[in-house]
Amino acid sequence: MRKTHEIVPGGRDLRHLAGYSVPLTASSLVLEIINDIELNRALAQSESQDRVGGDGVLRLIRQFVMDFERAGNRKADLLTQRPRLTGFRHIDAMVAGLVEHLAFHSGLKVPAWTREVERYTKLPWFGFQLGYELVHVHAMLRGPISLRNHGIFIDSSSFVNI
Repeated sequence: MRKTHEIVPGGRDLRHLAGYSVPLTASSLVLEIINDIELNRALAQSESQDRVGGDGVLRLIRQFVMDFERAGNRKADLLTQRPRLTGFRHIDAMVAGLVEHLAFHSGLKVPAWTREVERYTKLPWFGFQLGYELVHVHAMLRGPISLRNHGIFIDSSSFVNI
């Protein structure tokens, strides 16, 4: 498993300048997310806080998108292998919807694993900004259709480093 390097949310990834060349695949993304969740659970127990599924997950997803954008003619290779399930339906749905979105907009075949029933949420999930009704409405109307189909209502700008 690859070691992730800290990336400042909203910042540019500079790993390529250091010769770091192993891009995240959908499958390795999920493994990194699981590691992040386990780490945050351990921290939450020691700090009496619940930190599962926040900034670390979003940081990893942003890194995956950047790796995908840089992959050139190897983009399909990053999407095809079926990732294991995380145990968090909204995260599994988000990864599947994102892969569907990236594949479609790159003219690639959407992997069949993205259509597995476990990769859809039963209840809508509005991302990392809970409690902001205007953000919810915007995501419902403007979020990527592939994510909305999976029950994930999040603005696609959440996946981009600015």
